[in-house]
Amino acid sequence: MMFIYPLRYHEILFIVDTCQAASMGQLVYSPNIITVGSSAVGEDSLSLHVDNDIGVFMSDRYSYHASEFLKGITPESRQTMDQFLTICPKSQCLSTVVHRTELLRRPIRTVPVTDFFASVRHIEAGPSISETFGNQSMWADELQPRQVILLFSILLTASR
Repeated sequence: MMFIYPLRYHEILFIVDTCQAASMGQLVYSPNIITVGSSAVGEDSLSLHVDNDIGVFMSDRYSYHASEFLKGITPESRQTMDQFLTICPKSQCLSTVVHRTELLRRPIRTVPVTDFFASVRHIEAGPSISETFGNQSMWADELQPRQVILLFSILLTASR
């Protein structure tokens, strides 16, 4: 609850796609959070297909179905979160997708998917990484692009 009081967030959609994912959503108790777990406690979250050339599973079933649903979402879309929560029935995911909506203060059937996806936001750039953390050579050598984006996102959120 410590995040809601200083208005650090309005609503959060918390999605976990891993084995026993619902166990992570069970720990959430703050208001205005929707949790989604791709598998129930005691269940595995299964992959959709494997690349036999490299021997690696390429995508999980839940992530694939979520991605397919979201490909059609635009800022003008009218789909609601209750529709998003049914994207991967057990017959397709081969696991039980578990979601919690009781922490949300409005009915899930009235929440547009675009409240969480496909929205357009005006972002103002904050200080650069070197200005914030000092001019350390390790940043250029050790941070990968994805980490820089995540760090940039954290800096933007923290500066609000």
